[in-house]
Amino acid sequence: MNVTSRINILMFNMSPYSDWRQGIFNRNYFILQNLQKDPRIGKILAIDFLPLKLSQAPKYYFKNLMAKSKNKNLIFGDLTSMCYRESDKIYVYSSIDSLISPNIVLREISGLLGKLAMTKNLVVWSYNPMFMQFETKIKRDLFVFDTVDNWTEHKGYLKLMSKKKLIKNYERVAAKADSIFTVSKELIDFYKKMGRDDNLTQIANGVDAEFFDNFNLSENLPEIKEGNKKIIGYSGTIQNRFDVDLAAYLAKKNPDKILVLLGPIWREKKGEIKKKLGNLSNVKLLGRIKYTDLPAYLNQYDVCIIPHKIDNFIKSTDPMKLYDYLAAGKPVVTTRGAGVEVYKNDIYIADDFEQFNKFVNEALKEDSAEMAEKRKNIARKQDWKFKVGKMIDIVENKL
Repeated sequence: MNVTSRINILMFNMSPYSDWRQGIFNRNYFILQNLQKDPRIGKILAIDFLPLKLSQAPKYYFKNLMAKSKNKNLIFGDLTSMCYRESDKIYVYSSIDSLISPNIVLREISGLLGKLAMTKNLVVWSYNPMFMQFETKIKRDLFVFDTVDNWTEHKGYLKLMSKKKLIKNYERVAAKADSIFTVSKELIDFYKKMGRDDNLTQIANGVDAEFFDNFNLSENLPEIKEGNKKIIGYSGTIQNRFDVDLAAYLAKKNPDKILVLLGPIWREKKGEIKKKLGNLSNVKLLGRIKYTDLPAYLNQYDVCIIPHKIDNFIKSTDPMKLYDYLAAGKPVVTTRGAGVEVYKNDIYIADDFEQFNKFVNEALKEDSAEMAEKRKNIARKQDWKFKVGKMIDIVENKL
């Protein structure tokens, strides 16, 4: 494939690049990283998650724009916006002009597309349903929307935009996108209810399987093992979906084991965590870690858990941690939710607290080296490179 026929991508991210530099990864990040590895892809202009409210501006400015004067790869920069080269293929645009006028952002993005020679074979690829005036007004050859979650059911996003407006934006996606990807069947149905029946493709989350094959403990990592005590482990952000009552139940029912919770705790959850878990001696709250250290931590777990509350939001999700756990070869116990039923013969799916605890102990007794290898093989088939390859195939066939 020659340079002129490569696919150029204008990507509207669901989070700022500065979060990814701190190791806060999501589906958007992994797909972007794998897109740049494919020879069919030319350049990618990644648009940071832009601020919607004035209260977001100071934090956004200091995290994403203050460093522009020190960035040797700066392509464009003024008081309120910047664009820099992140890698050979990826360019990142950050701005607070969305708070002033969307037209300024549109003008700057259009100028950058011309400057970077990205106007041919241009695919607008979005993860963000909050700025549809950008996605639909930019001249492009294809519009692709990758639906990670149903943001109309996410409390965090509803603080930024009304549910009514978000629904209208999703309706615009349903009407205007040339191709829509989703992580779950529930999200396929979500669009079908809006009258969209074609070019809907479910592509579940994935994992970098090779990354989790490296189980060497880093020198500076804490040893969380205590003698022969088994570890019941969780990895991920502790937010509204995390069932603190279930975690407390497990800790109390298993005083001979250690419950390890790995990941940042949302501000609104800290009080509940302190009240319900703070006095339990067999609970360890390890906080945020570097993603590069995750395999070493999972290596110390004996059974991995996904204690999510079942609500309308969870019903549409596909937990990435499930694939991480499987890639680490660990037995998994989870509450029900989108995506987990696919692996019902390989994981434990519980319907209540008692059954969850029962499965935790069954998983510990039944685990073996053979079962661990089987789980790893499942994860290898769900590697991000295969998922992204399929996405590019679909996009390429539509250009």
